Amino acid sequence: MAATLTNEQETHCSPAFPGIHTSGSPAKPDIPSPQGPSEMEAKYYYYGLYSAPVLVARTSTAPWEVPGPEAFPKAKELRTVGNHTLQKVWEESLAPKLHAVLDSTKVDWTCTDVVRVGYTGESSAPVILWIGVVPASLSGDDGVVVAFKCLEVIREYDIADIEVEIRESVVTRTAGPKFLTTTHFSDPTLDIREPLTTTLGLSICAQATPRTEVLSLTECNSTGSPSPTSTSDLA
Repeated sequence: MAATLTNEQETHCSPAFPGIHTSGSPAKPDIPSPQGPSEMEAKYYYYGLYSAPVLVARTSTAPWEVPGPEAFPKAKELRTVGNHTLQKVWEESLAPKLHAVLDSTKVDWTCTDVVRVGYTGESSAPVILWIGVVPASLSGDDGVVVAFKCLEVIREYDIADIEVEIRESVVTRTAGPKFLTTTHFSDPTLDIREPLTTTLGLSICAQATPRTEVLSLTECNSTGSPSPTSTSDLA
């Protein structure tokens, strides 16, 4: 199944990010001392997402805002990636390298997604390489090391506007009948057919892929035949 740009909460995308290297050697990220998120940050970092995934590690150095004693954290939401340099290198080159890093470090990963994760109501949201791992399989400290290894691979492609986040994730596979073809807008069955067609988003990956790819540049850790997959918040 071809990967498509996800149509989560809304389809607003911020303009293309500046800061992509155009010459010289790619900048290598500075790897801090391995230290995962606090228990509170791990639990509430993705507050607002329906699936409420647990944060394992992240490369961003932006401080997480701790909510007050009677306040809720700021809600987050997923957004489409939009037009991005990553699309040109993801399937044939970058994704296999990232998966090799995850495999070589013995990470029990479930999927790799590329999405925008931002706060509800804010105009922009950063692009995130969102790595899913089996719950309780990776510590926060080890996760930081893995996240920065993946970030270093991304920087080799002169892409400087992406961060890496690892969250606990369980992928549920569902098999079903083949998608219906699109039809003319005057077709009386249009409303019924639309949710069952391939027009949920724009195709950005080839159908002949060795791994399951759905929604927003998503690849699941499976060697089986591609099959439709559906997960809330891609978690």
